[in-house]
This record gives sequence, C-alpha cells and structure tokens, in this order.
Amino acid sequence: MKKSLSLLAIVACSILLQSCGSAINNLPVFYTPAAVSNDVSYMPKPMMSDSVKVKNYISGSFSNSVLPYETAEMLTGFVNYNRSHVLKNLNFSYGGFAYFGGTSRGYENSTRKVSEEYYEKGFHGFGLRTSVGFAEQSGNTEFRILNWENSLSFEGGSYAEFRKT
Repeated sequence: MKKSLSLLAIVACSILLQSCGSAINNLPVFYTPAAVSNDVSYMPKPMMSDSVKVKNYISGSFSNSVLPYETAEMLTGFVNYNRSHVLKNLNFSYGGFAYFGGTSRGYENSTRKVSEEYYEKGFHGFGLRTSVGFAEQSGNTEFRILNWENSLSFEGGSYAEFRKT
C-alpha cells in the first residue's frame, strides 16, 4: 500500500510539473520600460571625515538585457551626473541622468513568440534623482543608517510608442 501511494504521488507530481511547464511557454510576453530598475541607483557621497564637503560625480554604464528564452535583446547606455553634499550627520545628493538604446532580434523560439513589431525599436530618456541620508561616524568608519532615494524619469522613442499600443 505504501509503495502504491508513493508511486501515485510521483505520477501526480510529474503530471503537475508537465502541465505547469507547458503553461509557462504559452504565457504572453510583457514589454517593460527601457530603464526598468536602472532609474533608481546609488548616488555616491563624500564621507563626513573628508575635507571636501561638496563633490560632483559623473559616471556612465552599458547594459544588455535579454528577454526570456533569448528571443530578443535590449541594449542600453546610461550617463549619470550628481552633486553631493555632506553636513554633520546628513548627506544629500541631486542630479540627472540620460539613457539611450534599442532592441534587436534574438533566437527564434516557436513556444514563446515575440511581436515582430518589437525588433529594431529605438528609445531615449532622461530623469532626475534625489537622495537624502542620515549617518553616524565611529573613528574612520561611517555608518549610513537610513537613506531615501527617489527618481522621476521620462521615456520616448519608437519603443515607448510600441509599448503604449
């Protein structure tokens, strides 16, 4: 009896996993904003022990995102600028960023179709960032206890128009 229950549980589990696997392949593809998870990022700030209390930072980055099953790609470049200040136990930053890029074709996949309109779309955008934080100093170590990060971004281009439709 115990063996038959174990066998029945294994069969039921394998049927369930098979059905879930086919359901996953038939799910629709969702098209996210180009700057998703990149518009809010760490803004460097001077330490309280630094002699410089105000500093400007410029940075750039490049990313390549791939849709599930490698059906398509999205290439993005970012340029960031921020100005940071540090007071006794308070540090804050403000700045802006710009990004640009486009989409391209990936591998053909018969189980997960991407709209043909997705390919070869360009995008660009810009935004503003702020950051305010409280810190405590102990010797040469600074503990940044609580930070508030915020971002406001705008996106344009043919990819943004495609997402709206």
